[in-house]
Amino acid sequence: MPNATDLSLAVPGTLTDVYAAVLTLLLVGLATGVVVLTTGVAVTATSMTVLGALGAATLVLGGKFAAASR
Repeated sequence: MPNATDLSLAVPGTLTDVYAAVLTLLLVGLATGVVVLTTGVAVTATSMTVLGALGAATLVLGGKFAAASR
């Protein structure tokens, strides 16, 4: 009987294979989650930068128009 902690001794169809498959799925899910989270943070930071630049430009242009209309 293979040792349950040694995946190199896994025999197809054993409980060890089930553990290995579940562990693989969990690791793939974790890696996918990290990629999605990282991408989401990057997209959020980029959009905040763009919106901040648009807001600053709006304030500057608004100030120029306000000064010109006096």
